[in-house]
Amino acid sequence: MKKGRKTVMSIVSTLTFGLLFFSLNLTYSQEKQSAPEINFDLLQKVKEIFTATQEYIETIDSNGNIDIQYKIKQIPDIIKKNIDKEVSITGYIIAGGKTANKNYQYLLAKHTWDWCCQGVPPTLFTSLVINTDKPLESSRITKITLKGKFNLQVTEDESKNIIGLFTLSDVCTQKGLSKIKPKHIILLIIFALFCSIILSMFLIKFIQTKKNAQLTSKNTSKASLIVNKNLKIGYTKNIILSDINLNIDKGNLLGIIGPNGSGKTTLIRTLMGIIPPLGGISQRKKNLTFGYVMQRQTLDTLYPFSVFELAMMGRYGLIPPPYRVRKKDITKVEEALKLTDIWNLRYTPLRELSGGQKQRALIARALSSEPEVIILDEPTNDMDLKGEEAVISLIKKIHSETKAAVIIVSHLLPVVLNIADNILFLQGKNNYKIYKREELVKNNYLEKIYQVPVEIIKENNRYSIIMRGKA
Repeated sequence: MKKGRKTVMSIVSTLTFGLLFFSLNLTYSQEKQSAPEINFDLLQKVKEIFTATQEYIETIDSNGNIDIQYKIKQIPDIIKKNIDKEVSITGYIIAGGKTANKNYQYLLAKHTWDWCCQGVPPTLFTSLVINTDKPLESSRITKITLKGKFNLQVTEDESKNIIGLFTLSDVCTQKGLSKIKPKHIILLIIFALFCSIILSMFLIKFIQTKKNAQLTSKNTSKASLIVNKNLKIGYTKNIILSDINLNIDKGNLLGIIGPNGSGKTTLIRTLMGIIPPLGGISQRKKNLTFGYVMQRQTLDTLYPFSVFELAMMGRYGLIPPPYRVRKKDITKVEEALKLTDIWNLRYTPLRELSGGQKQRALIARALSSEPEVIILDEPTNDMDLKGEEAVISLIKKIHSETKAAVIIVSHLLPVVLNIADNILFLQGKNNYKIYKREELVKNNYLEKIYQVPVEIIKENNRYSIIMRGKA
């Protein structure tokens, strides 16, 4: 135990001095510009960005793309005085590059990806779109102060909603060292000491629970990734499903079918460990990694991210701060993009992708994290038959080459039938059943589940569901 405490103190001391050094290094950031300075806290206070009129101006570029700019009727006073004026702002460049118009567009944010975003794009109030005709040289972990013309751009998103974002154009930078003040040093020392105390508590707790984690790992077989016994899931005291006995083994293909409100999302979050179970036993393999593929309809294409940058988001949780992207991370992203057949689209902005290409990009992001369990949420929604078939083939290819367990969540039974070996039916009110696909087809359980005269047939190695006429 004494040896463990010495190890803890050594780690805490190293991290404290490292944190203090890194904080001091960040303090010597770019020199303030002569222009008035704004900050992200000011932008974040804006509750309603604007009131837009229905009047707009349409422009068409050389490639035939239409850009709609709405006229702004009212701007909140908190930012009105800075609109169309030269200002300076400090933040981190986290994405961007050369555009199709041979200009440059970047995303400046309050925080780095490593510390806050974890692969989720920042809000409109914590980021700025930077437009410039020259490339900006800055890494993801270095603050940069930019000076330019501040504005508010009003446009439409893919759902035809009127949205707005802050922009900075005619940008220039000015490098230099700012004078560090004594109060900054005192605050940094207090912050470092506070962090060291928190780290000490965390590491001691980690050592104390290490044996329990090892015992849990021993109880899980080598093939089993997740073991659930008499599991109860839900929120607070609201139990949605109970008595769930479900194992996820290496190489499994599991489909989850059910209407809205039947517990699909709650079950997935419990399996991933995002929310705790309300009862029963849920054990996961030690350091089990998940790759979650969200519905592509929720992907925000407003920001100027490329396919490669989206796929790299899957690696950020594996990069220990304050390190930058490593060669290994680039290699894994390249492998994921090639496996999903979109390597040729790596520099393409997300907003220019088709529905099927966006789905492949999201799958590539999940694959880049080297997951042992891949979860796909409604991967074929709103697709035609050709697109649906392409996604089904891709999922089978990924399962064959990665040997990862695959869980597909959908309300489209034919899609799940053509992918999954085992199917979990959720029907609400604590009603669920798990069937093997062969058992489901052979005994025609589908008719009993849905109480309609249906039948599953297999032709050309593909399953289909047909309605049978009444006798």
